[in-house]
Amino acid sequence: PGTLFLAAVTPLLYLGAQFQEGDHWNLTVFLAALQILAARRDGWLWPLTLISMLNREDAVYFPLLYLLARYDELPAGALLLRAGGLATLALGVYGGLRFALGTRAWYSEFIFVQQNLSDPLAYAMVALTFSLFGLLAWRGLAARPPFWRRMAAATPFLLLTRLAFTQMQEARNLIPLVPIVLPLGLLALAARAGILPVGADL
Repeated sequence: PGTLFLAAVTPLLYLGAQFQEGDHWNLTVFLAALQILAARRDGWLWPLTLISMLNREDAVYFPLLYLLARYDELPAGALLLRAGGLATLALGVYGGLRFALGTRAWYSEFIFVQQNLSDPLAYAMVALTFSLFGLLAWRGLAARPPFWRRMAAATPFLLLTRLAFTQMQEARNLIPLVPIVLPLGLLALAARAGILPVGADL
């Protein structure tokens, strides 16, 4: 079901915008980042962050995901050092590209909050992108696997920054949320069907 849903959502990436070949890569790297964290192979986040930032700045979220995944597993100093290092790498690439290429109106300013809140199409695209998974994801969240509960904690920040920085009528701007919301919704369905033990770690 998840694969079919993701395939169904993909055409939405091209509504309201011209073809952007980097969006499929953006989705791929977010899926890869979550897989790396779930598999506890954190070292791969460094090259993934470097490469991903050359495509789009959304990889700046990776340090946050890392913090949520490991906040109670490492000493505070080591955790902050590693997360800070990832953030420095991401922001360094972003700053270097911004210095080299300059800023662009519509892409470098906080100009979308009012537009997004007053745009019916933005609400429609959010609803179409997440459909019932967007509702199921939060039902019984406390019983979901620990890893996905931690990733769910990132969604308010991701949503707020999407609201501020992007036009939400373009579904491609919701890509960072899809790899978190979709599995949570699938896990809720699986729990209701008794396919997976509720609360089993993944």
